[in-house]
Amino acid sequence: MEHTIWLLPDIFDQIWRDERSYVICENLRGLGAGDMVHIEEGNKTGSRTGRSLDARVSALTPGGKEGLPHDLSVLGVAVVAKRSRV
Repeated sequence: MEHTIWLLPDIFDQIWRDERSYVICENLRGLGAGDMVHIEEGNKTGSRTGRSLDARVSALTPGGKEGLPHDLSVLGVAVVAKRSRV
């Protein structure tokens, strides 16, 4: 199963430059380790910038575990492809 999420430029850029290997996001139903995630960069108004990543979920801490709020998850991500239309 593949999911799509979008991130603000500062966080997206850290993943793009391989400086960060995790994402904190709202719970995504049905997501598990090994699934693919399409990550898009967007600004505060929700407009996409044209850069995106495909990543495999390497680890998942679901909401309500390890002190996380019930509506947030932490995804470990391993980037497999980078795309830029800018």
